Amino acid sequence: MKSIKVLTSHVVGVAVVLISVLAAPGLLFAQSSGFCTQTAKLLFSACGAQAQDDFLVARAICVNESEQSDRAQCNADAQASRDESKQLCQEQLDGRLDACQSLGENRYDPEFEPALFDNPKNPTKPNPLLPVEGWLHMGLCRRK
Repeated sequence: MKSIKVLTSHVVGVAVVLISVLAAPGLLFAQSSGFCTQTAKLLFSACGAQAQDDFLVARAICVNESEQSDRAQCNADAQASRDESKQLCQEQLDGRLDACQSLGENRYDPEFEPALFDNPKNPTKPNPLLPVEGWLHMGLCRRK
């Protein structure tokens, strides 16, 4: 019984060390990158995790196909879908990193205070390109 506890504690210890070692390079790199790049890379990781999750759900569905040929096709479709999703993740990462180069690495945290916005149903600063008649026509406001 004591050897099982010792073995369990060693396994847990090894797992913690492995997780730390595997996660550390990503964390160190993320900390040395700008905020935009960090965000892009985290979204890429999330996209990949979603692709893997969808793949595993599809495989679970495939397990229940009774015909071998249908099961094989189901697994092939799941693999193709995962490959397509991973390609999309990579394209999104590339686009985000391009945007980071163009826009800079600063945080994106705009002020969204209600006072900064006008009420479209009762505009205090009407848009000269879309006069009140346009608002009326679109049903966004009513005459009193």
